[in-house]
Amino acid sequence: MNASIPKDFLQFVIDFSKLMNDEKIILSYDGIVSQDILMAFTTLTERRLAQNESNKKVKKIVYHVMVEYLQNIVKHTDSDTIEMDNDQKGHFMKSGIFIVGKKKDHYFVSSGNLILNSKVERMAYILDNLNLMDQDGLNELYKFTLKDTSISERGGAGLGLIDIARKSEAPFSYYFEKVNEEFSFFILNTDISRDR
Repeated sequence: MNASIPKDFLQFVIDFSKLMNDEKIILSYDGIVSQDILMAFTTLTERRLAQNESNKKVKKIVYHVMVEYLQNIVKHTDSDTIEMDNDQKGHFMKSGIFIVGKKKDHYFVSSGNLILNSKVERMAYILDNLNLMDQDGLNELYKFTLKDTSISERGGAGLGLIDIARKSEAPFSYYFEKVNEEFSFFILNTDISRDR
C-alpha cells in the first residue's frame, strides 16, 4: 500500500519541475562537491550538451566554464561546517550549488558556495576588475599570471576566473548573501553566447 504524499509537497514538486522547465535548466545540484562528483557532472553535462547543442565551440566553452566553477567550489569553499544565525547546524562540507541552463541565445553557468566575510571585498574587487577588461587585457593578464604563479598565492585573480572571463567573453554577475558574522554565501554567474 502506498503512503499518501502530502498535497503541499506534490505542489512543490510540480512547481519545481515547472521552474526547471521554464528556466531551461540542463543540470542542477545542491550538496557536497568532491572530485568524484566533479567527474560525474562533467560526464553528465557533456552528454546533455551533446543533446542540446550542435555548435562544438559553444559546447567546449560551456563544458570548460562548468569544470572551472566546480573546481572553484572544491578548492575555495571556506568552511566544512558552520553555525547558522538561527542556531541550526548547517553542513557545508565543501558544498555548494551548481546550475547549467540554456536560454534562446545563451547558456548560463551559476554556482554558490561559502566564503569568509573577510574575502568578500577582495573577491568583488577582482570580479569588477575582470569585468572592466577587454579581451586583449584578459589575454595579457592570463599570460602574465601563467608566468607568475605567486600572484594567486598573494590573493590575486586566479587563472580559473581569468580563463572563464576570456572564454565566455561576457561579464561575471555575482552576489554575496551574509550567512553569519564569519561567512557569506557567494553566488557567481557566467553567460556564454550561442552565437559563435
